[in-house]
Amino acid sequence: MSFRWKIVFSSIIFVAIAVSVSGYLLLNLTYSRRWDSEIEQSVEENRLICATLSAGIEAADAAGYRQISGDGETYYSNVPETDASLAFVRSILDLPDGPEAAKIQMAPQGVPLDKLLGPATGYG
Repeated sequence: MSFRWKIVFSSIIFVAIAVSVSGYLLLNLTYSRRWDSEIEQSVEENRLICATLSAGIEAADAAGYRQISGDGETYYSNVPETDASLAFVRSILDLPDGPEAAKIQMAPQGVPLDKLLGPATGYG
């Protein structure tokens, strides 16, 4: 093999190695920056969600909602258990006072919907 072919093959191998290494470094740098960007975005999204939930809880407290704990869960309610609230519900449903209105009952505070709408055992 002549010296000229040795130079040509050496140059081809050198260029192939240089392109491979530079491609690897470029991809690694891009991946690292994208990974850091995703982490920063996740942290910012988490902060936003926490701030939104905190603002919602503060707004619920300011609106007069009471915190009710039961069955290991926390509920918020601002409907008092009085006859006035029962009359309010009846007026929304356009039920006149009488036997039809007696069918409407206020559920106890803090009872989740799955227990209210569950099997017909009532809420005791």
